[in-house]
Amino acid sequence: MENSIFDISKSTDSRVVVSGDRIQESLVETTERFVVFLDIMGFKDTVARESHDRLRDQLTGFNERVMEIINQEPDVEITQFSDSIFLFTRDGGKEDLKLITEKTQEIFFEAINSKLPMKGAMAYGKTTCNLAKHLFFGQPIVDAYLLEEDVKYYGIVVHHTAEQQASALLGDDVHHYFYEHPLPFRDGLINHKECAWYKKNPQQAITNVENIRMQVSDSPRRYIDNTVRVIQEYTAM
Repeated sequence: MENSIFDISKSTDSRVVVSGDRIQESLVETTERFVVFLDIMGFKDTVARESHDRLRDQLTGFNERVMEIINQEPDVEITQFSDSIFLFTRDGGKEDLKLITEKTQEIFFEAINSKLPMKGAMAYGKTTCNLAKHLFFGQPIVDAYLLEEDVKYYGIVVHHTAEQQASALLGDDVHHYFYEHPLPFRDGLINHKECAWYKKNPQQAITNVENIRMQVSDSPRRYIDNTVRVIQEYTAM
């Protein structure tokens, strides 16, 4: 497994975790929590195609913006392995879901703005998360990973394990956190909730997605077409 571009170091004190420039109390190791898995798409081809220095600069710039987003909120933790990003909440409360959703939306928008195509999924359940020991496992990690594989657009889909909690937030602001409609999957359009990463500026999101078009050909452009349609459906409501 490749080294993370996020500097997550071990600490001699089990109560704290060093993540980037922040030192804080560690998460409860094992509890019910929300997990988000994000995958930077086409990473292997990008490594082969782009110069090492250019890709390093691109990822470093993205990393700095991501850590600025995460450092604003101590109740959401992040780790990355190569092209895979994981976000974890402290527990499974309503405020935790709001926080991880907001941070996921911000990170995703930054990725697309940086021309890093991405997709992902959110799940919920018992998870062990120890950043100091680099120890992560639990069914929600598997659920988010497997669901993400079937997604065919740049977006974050909600696994059924987190749907009940997501539905509870719809009463706070029907379009602020989640949006439910037919989404592009491997087997076609399927009605699902998604974390609407584009909601603050849909037109800019479409422009950023279209900027990725010149980097890809053939089937990868289907993701772009699908994403633009999803955003346009949102704005038409």
